[in-house]
Formats: sequence, structure tokens, C-alpha cells
Amino acid sequence: IVITFRRGTVRLMPRETLLIFEPNVETSNRIPARVSFEIQSLRWERLPEVNLEISIAQKQFTLLPKPTVHATLHNTSLFEVKNIEASVLLYNAEGNVVAVSSTFVDDIAGEEKRDISFSWPIGSINIEPARVDILLHPSL
Repeated sequence: IVITFRRGTVRLMPRETLLIFEPNVETSNRIPARVSFEIQSLRWERLPEVNLEISIAQKQFTLLPKPTVHATLHNTSLFEVKNIEASVLLYNAEGNVVAVSSTFVDDIAGEEKRDISFSWPIGSINIEPARVDILLHPSL
């Protein structure tokens, strides 16, 4: 039984790892047993090469008072970078993603360091994640 349906588009750059994140999916009080993801069509475009010279200088998970990941982005280039989607994935000991969050960084100047954070409601995460990954995606 299909509970709900979403349709959208995404741009994926060569060799990029991308999180496709759909927040606030309404399930009408039903508990989903599984999620199906289907690519129906592809449209190839030649785009200018985008090389994000942004590193994750540090990242830290804190459980209390509410689950939060704090991170510092570092633009190692000399040029401003605009419209960056940052996503965080929290993994359990078995390697399964147990929580995700996403935010946008409007711009980060050349050689600038920028603090960002991701948070979840109190009680939604009860244990320290085994691994925390942050993915950066340029929004073109």
C-alpha cells in the first residue's frame, strides 16, 4: 500500500556522493515498512566543473541538552563559494544511517571558516552515533 508519493529533480556532479533528503513526509499516522526510490528519467547536461575547495575542519556530536552536530567549514580557496547544501548523516554501530539533517550555507568567503550546526528534537536520538559524515553539495 502506497502511503505517499514525492517527485523531484536533483543535480549530481561527477564523482559526487549526494544525500537525497525529503524532510517532513506526511504519513497520516501510518508507519512505513519501507521506502522505494526510483529514477524515472535522466537528462545529461554539460556543466562547468565545480570543485568545492571546502573542508570540514572539525565536527562534534553532543547528545545533551538536545542532539546536535557542530561543524566548522573551511573554504581553502581564495574565492567566495555560494549556495552550498550541507547534510549530516549519523550512523549506528551496524553502519546504518539512523538520523539525517540538512542546512544551507548562503556563502562562504575565500579562506573563511564558518561554523554550522544541525539539531534534532530532544529525545529523538538516545545514543552517541558510531560515525558522523557531512556531505557538501553545490546548489547550481
